[in-house]
Amino acid sequence: MKRMTLLKGAPGSGKTSLIENLNLSPYTLGYDMFRELFAVTAPVTDDESTSLVVGAQIERQVVQATHDAVENRLKLGALVVIDATNVTIADQKAWRDMGHKYNYDVALYDVQSELTDDELLARNDRRGDQRVAEDIVVKKAQQSRESGVALGVHKIESELQLRKLGTVAERDFNLFDKVVVFGDIHSCADTLKEAIADHGDLDDPRIAWIFLGDLFDRGPDALGVFELLAPRVEQDNVFLIEGNHELNLRRVLTNTASKGSYRDSRATRDQLLAGGYMAADQLAFLNHFVPFIGFTKAQQIFFASHGGVQVDKVPYSVTAGGKIIYDVSNIPDYYFIYGAASRTHTWNRQTEYGHDANLLASADVVQFHGHRNGSRSQGPQPMNAVPNVWNLESGVETGGKLSVAVINEFGQTTGYQYDGPPFDRPVVAPDVSAIPLSARLESDEGIRAKDIGNGITAYNFTRETFQKGQWNPETTAARGLFLRDDTVVARGYEKFFNLGEQHGYTKDDVIQHFELPVRISEKANGFLMIVAAVDGDLVYYTKGGPTPFAKAGQALFERRFDNQMRQKFAGLLSRTNVSVTFEVVLENDPHLVDIISEDIVFLDVINNDIDFAFRPELEQAVQAILNIRRVPSTVVTTREQLSEMIDYYQHEIIFEGAVLLDATGRMAKIKSDYYSAAKAIRGPLTRVLRGTTQTLPQTMQQTQHKLADTGIWQNLSEYTKVNPHGDTVLDMPRILKAINFQH
Repeated sequence: MKRMTLLKGAPGSGKTSLIENLNLSPYTLGYDMFRELFAVTAPVTDDESTSLVVGAQIERQVVQATHDAVENRLKLGALVVIDATNVTIADQKAWRDMGHKYNYDVALYDVQSELTDDELLARNDRRGDQRVAEDIVVKKAQQSRESGVALGVHKIESELQLRKLGTVAERDFNLFDKVVVFGDIHSCADTLKEAIADHGDLDDPRIAWIFLGDLFDRGPDALGVFELLAPRVEQDNVFLIEGNHELNLRRVLTNTASKGSYRDSRATRDQLLAGGYMAADQLAFLNHFVPFIGFTKAQQIFFASHGGVQVDKVPYSVTAGGKIIYDVSNIPDYYFIYGAASRTHTWNRQTEYGHDANLLASADVVQFHGHRNGSRSQGPQPMNAVPNVWNLESGVETGGKLSVAVINEFGQTTGYQYDGPPFDRPVVAPDVSAIPLSARLESDEGIRAKDIGNGITAYNFTRETFQKGQWNPETTAARGLFLRDDTVVARGYEKFFNLGEQHGYTKDDVIQHFELPVRISEKANGFLMIVAAVDGDLVYYTKGGPTPFAKAGQALFERRFDNQMRQKFAGLLSRTNVSVTFEVVLENDPHLVDIISEDIVFLDVINNDIDFAFRPELEQAVQAILNIRRVPSTVVTTREQLSEMIDYYQHEIIFEGAVLLDATGRMAKIKSDYYSAAKAIRGPLTRVLRGTTQTLPQTMQQTQHKLADTGIWQNLSEYTKVNPHGDTVLDMPRILKAINFQH
């Protein structure tokens, strides 16, 4: 079942013991588990015991491996328990966001509760190799006491509730006069409406309506199906079971689908968007689906899933009142969605379409399923070819039938079939141009939208999109993209990549495939500022909008250029509907390369449109109005020159690098070896400054010795500045110069 439970408490609070006592180990993942896999132990001088040898690099691998393992279980719909401290709201939010992406209910149980520091420290002493420093135990304990429960996470109050995490009670359908069960519909709205009309009214509370999944894709009218069922998801007589095509649509909507996959589901998404239903509307509908339903009618037991299962293998118990309680703790939703299969098919995560339906039969339970009805060579079998198994998948979207089973008041089942649309009937193609631009952006879970005032929304790709490389036309465009009334009013560059960062961006790829001539511009070591005109007035943005950095850049801009120059500049931007990008170098914004003085460097003129394009014909006008320095650049016309210049900017310079722009507008970044090496030091050294670690990684010990020899290590806080955002940051140019840093 889609349930994620966070255990909260400092080290030593008893999370591991609780997991063992409640037999939760099969469903539990945590950092300690992976530390033991990644690390080894060594003796310590404190006492006669040993400690794990971890360090920053292994810890990063541990965190990544834990998150990957959890996410893979979420994809399969397995019960998940998180064994971590979870003492801060930020920790809880991270797990919550991951769970909600896969439609998980996320809960928290406070294991620490009323334990004192002395009790926690005593327990910590008994943890052997997993012991942590006493000050960390006390700190985590205090954080746990002070923090509450994150919004979107509900609190579990008792161990009894933990024992019931994987249980689902059967439903009593005796309150309905009849039950109507539909097989795969696949966007065949007209056929669905015909079948419903034959058996009653969706709004009639005396009739239960069960839909076995695969409502969408392949057929002609996804919008018609959605508008029929979405308004009724809260009704007590409508039951939606998740199929693989609902799962596919969720993947598309949450940007967890690989690029180019699930074309049918992408077409469904676009049909619904064109009909005015945003990604949030579609996900809200999908959130009402369940993996299976068990119910009784006239003393007969029924079981409904999408894929079809060996129902006798689903563990259950019977209450004193005779009610069946299914325990699916050890069975993921994947099983109910794709169905029972052989060991080989299960191992390879494949549906067994040509399965032996007799294997699903039960003497006591009548089962309904869809999804599969023989392999392609076999073709569909009769609905009730096997006793007590109703197979309601009949290829309605490919010229076949929509199969429906009706259970009467006596618990007896009768089958019905309805002709699907002609196989050559065209799919209702969405008018993509009718989908508002804002809807296309906000329908992508890989994009974050933020209201920045004056009716303007800023769009940027999320950190997860960047980390997982989930690039598509929308996420690539959402890199400082500003819309008002569905019109682009300001924008920066599309996302472009460092050499080696993305497939197709190796040095050899660029040399062979970039169209000549190629402009190579030096990368100034500052931040990007976007200037546009809105309602005739200049606006100053970073990629996030009017941030403190943007305001600092605006202040420098207004000091540098007088009011008359700014008015002329605003007029130019208004008339031509463009944005202009600048690199802003500030004294209190130290990057990695020393600056001579504060500066504003003119970069490019960009058209205000979703389709990225430069406006080079306006560059001279900008320079004439502002009398501003353009970023230094070189144009190369041969591939030999291009190769030489890439080598130069990678290996011979001591500033950040360069930006390549080919004749078609394709871009790439070169980071110098010096910059990359210096950047690698900044992160670990910042963690030392903040007190989250006491030493640099083993590979940087020579640098640490130099820092100590120069007195910087002992006085690190004196080598800082406060940036425009108010954060205390390391003055890296000063530090690197003091230790004579060489790459």
